[in-house]
Amino acid sequence: MGAVDIIREEHTQVARLIACLEAVASDAEARGKVNGEAATELLFLFETFIDDRHQAKEEGVLFPELLRFAGKKEEEVLSKFLADHEQEVVRLSGMRLNVLGARYGEPGCMREFVREARAYCELQRRHMTQENLELLPMAERLLTPESDADVVRGFDEVDGMRGASPDGVRETIQRLCRQLGVELSGAGA
Repeated sequence: MGAVDIIREEHTQVARLIACLEAVASDAEARGKVNGEAATELLFLFETFIDDRHQAKEEGVLFPELLRFAGKKEEEVLSKFLADHEQEVVRLSGMRLNVLGARYGEPGCMREFVREARAYCELQRRHMTQENLELLPMAERLLTPESDADVVRGFDEVDGMRGASPDGVRETIQRLCRQLGVELSGAGA
């Protein structure tokens, strides 16, 4: 499996997590409080899988390799993706600040959690779509077989440093989808 295939597979898992967060937000609006267990586990996965692992692969391994071959236009595209990553962290922080109060039905925290969750989902979806349309074709165009192999080795190192296996993360996400009633095929499978 090449670097682009790995990122595509991770985007499938991110889409599933987004669908789960949307289910939690909709349920919270209907019930007046957040499913705290599910929300906390999702925030943990957004922080560890998306921010710490997926973005580390992009920012620390893939982007630097692409920059070796990139022109001005490609540099601008990569810069836009880095800015999106920063915004995702801000939205994630907003959810984290409000999850405890939302869990106990505090109306202000509940509204803020749902607002931040919806904004995060929208940002993630737009970002992933743009990566699929711009970043992945750029990587397919710019990476040589040798540089692709180097990127895959770098991805493996990131996974090794982060502890959890990609299969274990995938299983956790599938369990959450089942628990929250999210269709696996309808969530970017």
